[in-house]
Amino acid sequence: MKKTCLGFGLLLASGVAMAADDVGVARAGANQNDLRLVSEDLTAAFNFKPLQSAEPMGVLGFHVNAFASYSETENPDAFFRANGDRITHLPMIGVGIGKGLLAGLDVGAFVAESPTSNVRVLGGELRYAIVDGGVATPAVGLRASYTQVEGADNLDFNTRGLDLSVSKGFVVLTPYAGIGRLWGVASPDAVLLEKQDVYATKLYAGLKINLVVLQLTVEAEKTGDNTGYSLRTGFGF
Repeated sequence: MKKTCLGFGLLLASGVAMAADDVGVARAGANQNDLRLVSEDLTAAFNFKPLQSAEPMGVLGFHVNAFASYSETENPDAFFRANGDRITHLPMIGVGIGKGLLAGLDVGAFVAESPTSNVRVLGGELRYAIVDGGVATPAVGLRASYTQVEGADNLDFNTRGLDLSVSKGFVVLTPYAGIGRLWGVASPDAVLLEKQDVYATKLYAGLKINLVVLQLTVEAEKTGDNTGYSLRTGFGF
């Protein structure tokens, strides 16, 4: 918990105190391995954050929220070789929406800025409740997600993900956990670099707190070797 609070404290402070870093591939000396390492960190930081339990929202269900995420990088030296900035963390601050549909389907989307870097992130998800859940049974859900990173110099980057999650509500508290697979795709403009695909397994767990229409969610994730934390607040039902 102390580490999580420290991470979000750094996130808020860095948004004010630090100049924007470049997460792209701006240096001519960057090689293919540097691109792969940078792509692994970008995949961990800018993938779709679930921040949601597994049960479906239902046809009348919706949520509107604000969120923040903080991801530690594993390859700051690769960032330095690629763009001249030794990046040690990649935060996001954004807003999102979600809507329940028929037959256990939900859709969601977000837009976010990275306050310490030069990028914007757009994302979307489609969820399906395999098991709705009930008083005695947990809910089980399947999610497909996509994010697009915009503004990185000489680099087009996106992530795609599939994950399976389970959750069980207890009065106002709903803990959840999931496992998934992420694909990061980096397409550089640099002449000597080729398109780079990276893959990572993602494990995550969180807690959703429902206070009538107010919702608060905290989440921790492990994507490959990267650790990240997210916090979301909003309203919905």
